[in-house]
Amino acid sequence: MTNDETREVFETRLFQWSRTEFRTEIDEGFPTLRTFPSGPGGRAMAVMERLSVAERYALAAALVKRWVPRAAEAADDPMTRTDHVVLSDFESLKARLAADPEGHPEWAIRDDFRSGARRRLKRKALAQPVRRAFRSMFGDDGLEIDEGAWRYRVALGRWSLHTYVDLAGRFHQLTYSHDITDDEGLCVVNHGSALAFFGISAQTYWSDLADVDRDVVVGCLETLCRRFIAIAPDLLDGL
Repeated sequence: MTNDETREVFETRLFQWSRTEFRTEIDEGFPTLRTFPSGPGGRAMAVMERLSVAERYALAAALVKRWVPRAAEAADDPMTRTDHVVLSDFESLKARLAADPEGHPEWAIRDDFRSGARRRLKRKALAQPVRRAFRSMFGDDGLEIDEGAWRYRVALGRWSLHTYVDLAGRFHQLTYSHDITDDEGLCVVNHGSALAFFGISAQTYWSDLADVDRDVVVGCLETLCRRFIAIAPDLLDGL
């Protein structure tokens, strides 16, 4: 199998898994998207709350297809004219809500920070439970690749799954991602994460977190990482 064929098989599997994961996210009441007070995740949640269940499924399917259109075609589920309309409506509604102080909780959250009604979560208070969760998942403390940023590795045959967590960003309080590469440097996942798999944003990050958000966000992050680590062997099977 050539490198291009390996990527195509993997990306098709990843597309199918991502599509199922997004439907599960909807069915379970958005346990991931509800952890984002602001940013791409929070804005997508604000739109989803205004849609019917059928509209949510349609938007989820279109978003995932937009993220990996070639994989969608390989899976016989290509982008359609309806998908493009759904995505256009999503972007329009998202922009309107983001500009409306009454339309998105992001405005009220930032007002609460300014007034002192909401206390911003300190990085050290967030780092401790995140490091504990990752130590539990990976069995070690990872490799510190920068101040406040660590890399963890899982060996999967000839493949290595690296997970990165960063708590020192200038514009966010927490972000994470996965890479999967083989022994010869073939990369099939680069900066993969929940919002990327959902087709919402290239990066999954949390900002505007308060003290009361800590345990829910850390629990969500651990769940997301464990689920991807668990499915990775199936995605790589035979490759």
